[in-house]
Amino acid sequence: MRTWLILFVLLTSCSLGEQTTQNTLTDSAGNSILFLVLKIRKDPGQDKNTVELLSKTVSAGKIKREAPPTHISNSYLTIDIYRKSRIVYTLMIEHPLYKHIEYAAENGVLASKDIELDEAEFFIRMQSQGDMVKISETLPHKAETTLIKLKL
Repeated sequence: MRTWLILFVLLTSCSLGEQTTQNTLTDSAGNSILFLVLKIRKDPGQDKNTVELLSKTVSAGKIKREAPPTHISNSYLTIDIYRKSRIVYTLMIEHPLYKHIEYAAENGVLASKDIELDEAEFFIRMQSQGDMVKISETLPHKAETTLIKLKL
């Protein structure tokens, strides 16, 4: 009886392995996650910021549905993902150069302040579903500005 049980488990596990491999091969385009590491910095000569791609990594997997951000400040980046010149997904993140921090003041009371950085690194994680990414910034009292367009 024990031999039959072991044989059954081995046959069942081998069967599932083949099925998983076939699904991975057919759905490989939709089952990959793209990680982009970027650097944004102020351009002192001009009144704009510049973005540089530091690295791009593709990994197998699917991103779970993310909850929408609870609070976006007045300074944020918009990431548009394009496929065949059409937007397929839009993501908004806090602007990496403009931070709102909270700290304990000397008297023990929590205080907050806004700081502005000269440069910062940030990353974007998304489902690999497009062929181009456009990153734009929105700042208070300024029109939306395109910072970079990346071919994937």
